[in-house]
Amino acid sequence: MIAHTVLCRWQDGSSGHVEELDALVADLPSRIPGIERVLHGASVSPEGLEGGYEWGMVILFTGRDDLERYLPHRDHAPVARLIGQHSAATVVFDVES
Repeated sequence: MIAHTVLCRWQDGSSGHVEELDALVADLPSRIPGIERVLHGASVSPEGLEGGYEWGMVILFTGRDDLERYLPHRDHAPVARLIGQHSAATVVFDVES
């Protein structure tokens, strides 16, 4: 199992694009094989340790090959494009278990 984690800090605090991004991300499992589950949205942590990151997603893949197929996949491109256009800072962290 691979957990592909992406955290975003939006430019100038803008978040008008988040609804579109959430819809794209929610649809990924139906479009890309190997995705087990997707979690996404604003942090709900009571700790307040987000470091300015305002939105995140975790995509659980069945294996490393599925992550490698996802990255160049045409349905990943709109997600990456929206994040690239609106994010002032992005962290990507993949963990394998």
